[in-house]
Amino acid sequence: MLVVFRDRGSRLALLGAFVASIAVSVTKLTFAYAAPLVVAFYGVAAMSVVLAYQFFVQSRAELSVRAGHLAGLGVISGTGIALHTIGLSLLPAVYFISIKRLSMVLNVLLGGAIFKEENVRVRLIGASLMLAGVVLIAVG
Repeated sequence: MLVVFRDRGSRLALLGAFVASIAVSVTKLTFAYAAPLVVAFYGVAAMSVVLAYQFFVQSRAELSVRAGHLAGLGVISGTGIALHTIGLSLLPAVYFISIKRLSMVLNVLLGGAIFKEENVRVRLIGASLMLAGVVLIAVG
């Protein structure tokens, strides 16, 4: 059996990728019925309800700190989701997700530069392989 399936983190990453692939397909289907920003609005609203419950009811942190953090996270997350849905509406899902994967190279470089992560060279090789996949999709 492959090591990928024995490691809990790898299994969770694969599960996340599977769920994300279904979510992108469903989101793309919703564009036939609603504008991308409407889809983004309802997605953010649904997540806000769930996260607000966890944040305010289950958390023991001070209320003023929680409200400030929640507002900041809401603005940043909402903007990201809105841009994601607009981009997804402009391109076929396969191309859009491939282009989004280009951010992995930037994440590896910033992780090494800002957070002093280890094994940056190995991670950069993996991210470069994803970049090569994007190039192959664009050329093919």
